[in-house]
Amino acid sequence: MKRDKDTSVKPADSIIGIVVTLIVLVLFNRYSDRMSFSLGGSACTPIFSREALHMFLPLWNVSWALGIGKDILLLVRGRKELGIRIYEIVLSALDIVILYLLLTGPFIISDAMLMLLAENVPFIGGAVHIILTAGFGIGLVVTAVQTAVKIIRLVRERA
Repeated sequence: MKRDKDTSVKPADSIIGIVVTLIVLVLFNRYSDRMSFSLGGSACTPIFSREALHMFLPLWNVSWALGIGKDILLLVRGRKELGIRIYEIVLSALDIVILYLLLTGPFIISDAMLMLLAENVPFIGGAVHIILTAGFGIGLVVTAVQTAVKIIRLVRERA
């Protein structure tokens, strides 16, 4: 059976995806309250905003769990069949929603962390905010374009 390079998958990619996602799941769900930063003798400052984590973590968990499910399906099937390609489009749509909420919802980095950075490097607090916001915006646009391309390819192939 000849495999099309667009639909065949490397098992190692799926295995790495599952392992990395599981590590991230554990870190954020078990230790997000302990992720902190300290400069010199200062007290530990939480990196992430509690409000933002409260809002985003359930969405991330769904996205990460569905991503693991996709990687397991790819391992079992060995190629990207129609159902898996549709599954990827749904995952991309969820990513678009999450990125939109990251842009419009509470800022992911805690105010205390931004203040700590600003105290030690005058422009860094604002720069972090700008860089992350720009990153989320670029990620949103890129993901939306990639999703549109996936949909167009799928529709063209089915026509």
